[in-house]
Amino acid sequence: MTETFLQVEYREKDEVKRLGAYWSREHRQWYVPAGRDLTPFARWLPVQESPAAYRLDETPTPPVQGLSLREVMQRIRGCVQQGLPEALWIRAELTKVDSRLNHAFLDLVERDATREVASAKAVIWQPGPMLAQFSQQTGQDLVAGLQVLVQARVEVQDRFGLRLVIEAIDATYTVGVMAQQLKIIRQTLEQEGIFNANRQRTLPEDFFRVAVISPEGAAGLGDFQAGAEPLVRYGICRFHYFTALFQGRNAKDSLLQAIESASALPDIQTLVLIRGGGAVADLHWLNELELARAICLSPVPVITGIGHQRDQTILDEVACRVADTPSKVIKLITDTIQQRAARTEHDFHTIQTAIERRWLQAERMIAADWQTVRTQATGRIQATGEALTAIYHRFIAQVKAYCVVSSRDLLEQRRMILLHSPAHLHRAATALTAAHTVVLKQATRLIQQAGDHAERLLREILGQGPERTLRRGFALVRDATGQPVTSRAVANQHARLSLEFHDGRISVQRGGDDDQTVLHH
Repeated sequence: MTETFLQVEYREKDEVKRLGAYWSREHRQWYVPAGRDLTPFARWLPVQESPAAYRLDETPTPPVQGLSLREVMQRIRGCVQQGLPEALWIRAELTKVDSRLNHAFLDLVERDATREVASAKAVIWQPGPMLAQFSQQTGQDLVAGLQVLVQARVEVQDRFGLRLVIEAIDATYTVGVMAQQLKIIRQTLEQEGIFNANRQRTLPEDFFRVAVISPEGAAGLGDFQAGAEPLVRYGICRFHYFTALFQGRNAKDSLLQAIESASALPDIQTLVLIRGGGAVADLHWLNELELARAICLSPVPVITGIGHQRDQTILDEVACRVADTPSKVIKLITDTIQQRAARTEHDFHTIQTAIERRWLQAERMIAADWQTVRTQATGRIQATGEALTAIYHRFIAQVKAYCVVSSRDLLEQRRMILLHSPAHLHRAATALTAAHTVVLKQATRLIQQAGDHAERLLREILGQGPERTLRRGFALVRDATGQPVTSRAVANQHARLSLEFHDGRISVQRGGDDDQTVLHH
């Protein structure tokens, strides 16, 4: 059984709609659902498709020139209805879900390890109750990327070919596939010993530098930035934003690249993943082993805000902290900073109170010690004063006694000096006069001896001077300036020389030859 398409003019649309026909946006044509009586729609049925034409046991007789395409499709439809009269349970992957005109049009594929091996179109008429039940059982909408088990009838339309009409969806199959995928990921991470690696990290108390990864233009990103603005304005935190895909087949590679770029920033303290604004159904794109491994191995704690309270991904399971929405992520960061500030303020007041208490205690102790010291000092000063007074009196007494004795000694010495000084002075004067006479005689004798010795030396010097030498036949040679000439080499340097004898001086002029001289008187 299949829907029947009608040939309706535009002015007749309201009439066929009143009779129970539906408009197909995909085919741009009015149709009657399968199983409905076509009699009210007889005038809009194609000529070839009168109610009698739907008997399956009749096969059109092809003309001599061949079958028409419509006839071929009718034969295929007859074969399909005869070969597959009942609805089948079919396993496949959803690649497209298009909801329009209160219907859902789907693309189904089957893949092997490298490629698609089969594909088909499918439709769900009036899918509301079916999709609501699926969402309730799985926790997410029917979206591309899901593995599904559907009960469907195979139908063939003349214009649109073969497609599947889905009558039921086994949500438990999808849940089981997703659960199995998550189980395998968990087991792999546990075997590698990294499942709890990021969960065991400690969030910083001061979020100085935070890397944020989100889809471009995500609504949740604006909420996050609005909450982060005061932290940025006052210089408390610095946020670095990276964009990535969170759904579709390229989501994994895009997120891995963003995580790598964010982790490469120096001094990053926290990595934040936020989605926001997307459908719950998109979460399954994040259940990838490589993404979960990247979060586990992140050198900094990771905070996720990509799901909802009842819908978590494997990334939420391995992250250090999980928040439902981007707004709650920034609230977590803000609350942590405020708690740290509150603890700091409390610690400050505690320290201040302790200091004040210690100060008061110290003041009391100092006051008590000062009173004790003052009392002790007063006693010691008094005792010391008394001791010094006694010492002073003893000293005065000793000085007085010493002065008395010294005065007596001095008087006695003065008396003895006065008695003996005249005789002593006379004897000293006599002795001094005698010593002076002796010294004077000795000095006179020494002076006389020195004068005689000097006279002898003078005579000896005069007798050994140049005059005496000249008398012995020697002469003194001088140059024109009167300087003595002491060698032949020096004499050859002068044209005129003088010879000094004991009785006079003559001039000598050099001739032409070196050895000839001319005498001039």
